[in-house]
Amino acid sequence: MDDLRQQDSDRQTWHHFRRLTKTLSPSESGIEVDSICYSVAGTTSDLLCPIQEVPAAFLWDHLTPDAVAPDEQIWWTSLLLSYGVIADQDALRKRYHDPVDPAQQYFAAGIRYVTFAINPPLYIRYLLYRCEKLGAHRLVADFESPTVARDTLRQYSSAACLLPPMALINCTGLGARAFVDDVAVFPTMGQLVVVRGRADRVVTRARDGWEALVIPRPGAGEGSEGETVPGGCKLAQHWYTPTRDCAGRHSR
Repeated sequence: MDDLRQQDSDRQTWHHFRRLTKTLSPSESGIEVDSICYSVAGTTSDLLCPIQEVPAAFLWDHLTPDAVAPDEQIWWTSLLLSYGVIADQDALRKRYHDPVDPAQQYFAAGIRYVTFAINPPLYIRYLLYRCEKLGAHRLVADFESPTVARDTLRQYSSAACLLPPMALINCTGLGARAFVDDVAVFPTMGQLVVVRGRADRVVTRARDGWEALVIPRPGAGEGSEGETVPGGCKLAQHWYTPTRDCAGRHSR
């Protein structure tokens, strides 16, 4: 990837997650070592963990340039924890064989590393919890325009004896089309397949122009059973909001 700005953003995000999993105190609302955990009830008896370090593997069906020289071709390998090339074909065949396709005896190449598994809904709730703990106020309201939003925030701040807002940050996503008349914004439909049961690692498989993935979801599911995302899709310029069976089939 030649987008240096995107690389820098990804690099900062990686280091931020790394700091979160290593530096937060276990006494801070149930945060545990090696994972960000918090309790909805305010106690440590029922912890939810939206992010954890997990083992991972990236596997190639064919010897592409990335597969042949991952250290040179994949910029993010320099960030990875416990990174290494799976050079032993016996290890690839025994650990990562394909039980569905008998013709696929083993993968051509692979790398192993440690990455982060994140549960986005829980992580967003954790971020809100942190903001409110640091003194942020949450206001739920409908805004028809930036002017209405600005006036409403000023009125709320005055009533709550707060300093007036210094800036209004637009994070409305697709709503920006109407909110600030940004016609360049378009919808991208994302659909995930989620199954009961927790995978023991993140696995990505690259084959002929497409990738398949398996991602465990920390802090999800009933009891210790957990949940796993075994696939997903991302379709640009799609305005159709209900789930689609064809997208589910493509993600498997």
